[in-house]
Amino acid sequence: GTSNSKSPSLVTVALTPNGRADCITDVTFIATTSKENEGEVSEDAEGESESLFMAPPPLTVDLCASAATRRFRPMAPQDVDPLIPIPYCQLQNNCLETEYRHLKADLQENVKELGERLFGTPCDAANVWIGTNLSVTSMHQDWYENLYAVVRGCKTFTFIPPWEASLIKKETVRSATFEVTLDGAKTVAFEEEPIQWIGIDLEDSPEHDIVG
Repeated sequence: GTSNSKSPSLVTVALTPNGRADCITDVTFIATTSKENEGEVSEDAEGESESLFMAPPPLTVDLCASAATRRFRPMAPQDVDPLIPIPYCQLQNNCLETEYRHLKADLQENVKELGERLFGTPCDAANVWIGTNLSVTSMHQDWYENLYAVVRGCKTFTFIPPWEASLIKKETVRSATFEVTLDGAKTVAFEEEPIQWIGIDLEDSPEHDIVG
């Protein structure tokens, strides 16, 4: 079917230099910045690297501009221009009912009904993800049962069985936020609290590292 509801003009888009939002990333500093460590102030020398949990900034853009940005992304990782950010719509927080509510009329109720029959509980949230072939979700642990329906394209999942969860260790690292603009400028803004996150990268390779 086709929705007759008016679509929201703005959506939230995550922009990152490497297509990896909410992920432990090796960051190489190219400018001297100050940081506070155990009450002492020191400096990050240029060229120093550190593994950081990197989150994207909440950037709100026009829905049409978001689609145009995704359309002109390169088709292969080796063609990535580090000056051009990679967009990924990944708001979550039941965003089908907020930013993407205009899409609901195009969805059949049988997906929701199937989930409720399988899991025995009402649906708590319905989310929309829109990315490119360069968008990667880091290894993480979901606390909810999920159904994932691909509307267009494909997404590859790697599942770890629950009985092996004790073998998946979490790292405690400093947390920071990408500051990326549509023209490609990027810096790193540190958060006050460290975070625990799974540091395993199943596709670990140099093109996933960034310079900040």
